[in-house]
Amino acid sequence: MDPILNFAKGTVSAGYDDTDVTIVLESGHGAKFPSSFSYNVVWWDSTTYADPADDPNVEIVRVTNRVTDTLTVTRAQEGTAASTKNTAGKTYRMELPFTKKTRDDIEATIPKKRNLLINGGFSVAQRGTSFDSTTTTGNNDDTYLLDRWLLLSDGNDIVDVTQQSGGGVSGNEDYIRLDVETISKKFGILQIIENKNLKSIIGGSASLSFEAKVTNATKLSDIRAVVLAWDSTADTVTSDIISTWNAEGTRPTLVANWTAENTDSDLGVTTSWVKYTVENISIDTASAKNIAVFIYQNNVATNDTAGIFLEITNVQLEKGSIATDFEYRDFATELNICKRYYEELNTEANTLFQHGFGQCITTTTARAVGNYLEKRILPSVTISAAGDFDVRQANNSTQAVTVLTLTGISKTSFNFSITVAANLVAGNATRLSDDSNGNSRVKIDAEL
Repeated sequence: MDPILNFAKGTVSAGYDDTDVTIVLESGHGAKFPSSFSYNVVWWDSTTYADPADDPNVEIVRVTNRVTDTLTVTRAQEGTAASTKNTAGKTYRMELPFTKKTRDDIEATIPKKRNLLINGGFSVAQRGTSFDSTTTTGNNDDTYLLDRWLLLSDGNDIVDVTQQSGGGVSGNEDYIRLDVETISKKFGILQIIENKNLKSIIGGSASLSFEAKVTNATKLSDIRAVVLAWDSTADTVTSDIISTWNAEGTRPTLVANWTAENTDSDLGVTTSWVKYTVENISIDTASAKNIAVFIYQNNVATNDTAGIFLEITNVQLEKGSIATDFEYRDFATELNICKRYYEELNTEANTLFQHGFGQCITTTTARAVGNYLEKRILPSVTISAAGDFDVRQANNSTQAVTVLTLTGISKTSFNFSITVAANLVAGNATRLSDDSNGNSRVKIDAEL
């Protein structure tokens, strides 16, 4: 930001032509202007024009130095032209006003929310931080793992997926690791963007950037990135975008209604972290409703060794023809955005977690209301085993839950219908809580 002072206005001591760059103000007037640099001032004929905007020869110049009343300037700033200011009998003044540059500088300090992708830095991991063939959420094709990111692979258990830290070009980033388990298979990660968030790029241009590395650039030698458009019903997408994975070096065939917006090619990913960009992508598929980003490895026969990694972080899709620096969001904001699509209650395995509050209906039944952040649509909700939950009454006595079902699911809440063996007091307030083993889970899913 340029320095600024209130009421910075001074009278120019003499006339100058359109090439002069050393300008002397009347005695004492230099002190009205900032003593740090640089900044733009307006220079105009104040005798004829009270408002500088009315002077056809008004000029904006940039002050790069000031010694007492003598200014050093660069002429013809902000689209104005250098002009002579030496008409006999005219007084010329300089003023430090609010110009377009000032506004642009202020806007540049305001976060722009450029990144259309969510969790592009892979910091949010509500479902867990490690996924393989033995985990509750497995490493299957077309499965959401780290928040908002789908694993796509030519079969199940093709890669193990983990959240890692201490990576990226900076060495400080969280990142996703794809660890080859089944050789000679293609795989990648996909994020589909909600229609409501795409007004800035559909029909325009976008740029994609991300950081990546592999642990063996011979075996994983063909890493690609493509931006896709969905042209059917908004937000009712086919998430498994691949019809046929095809042979090594051949692009996968997409299912109906998905179209590649750029022609992907081998990016030459190495064994060191590097930022890769795909810029000025025309988002021009007719009737596009959703956009997705797919980063994948295109090797088959060459990918013949298990235990090698593809690692990715700082994925950003943004409006415009140029890829800019990755936009960091604070973790709380990133987590809450993710929860619009998926939320898991008691991910921390808290043995005291309270899932809802309600009332005992009979000695064996109760109901409670559970709440969560608003989802984009009515979600599907799954719960862990009834035995993972207890009913706690006002006196803190507990009864093991034997049957637990859900009703009245909305975008923000649902009702628990609870059955226990005995000992509830009808009319008493009650809580549905973890059974003190930390195993209770409620999963609310509104993913695309």
